[in-house]
Amino acid sequence: MNDVQPQNLVLSIYPFSRGFAFVFFEGPESLFDWGVKEIKEKHKNPRTLDEIKKLIDQYRPEVLVIEDTSGKLRCHAGQQITASGVLYATDARAWIAVTDYSCQ
Repeated sequence: MNDVQPQNLVLSIYPFSRGFAFVFFEGPESLFDWGVKEIKEKHKNPRTLDEIKKLIDQYRPEVLVIEDTSGKLRCHAGQQITASGVLYATDARAWIAVTDYSCQ
């Protein structure tokens, strides 16, 4: 097992109706890891936040990218997971930078 921790990780999260997808980048052109987490509970947000917290705790990314869903137009029928909600649910507020993006 390799104990070397990657540097300068960016975590991008894409919530959708059955869970969320994630992508870790190490630098602008280097994919580190990716995956999809399916959440089967009726109330998905608490479990989704728990799963995101596990990823953040394990890899400690420096930047979190998540879609800004605060507007009236939603780009997809996903969950209402916000960057501030993710940071509140984790201890990452001390070291992680957040970037919201809009699909509009």
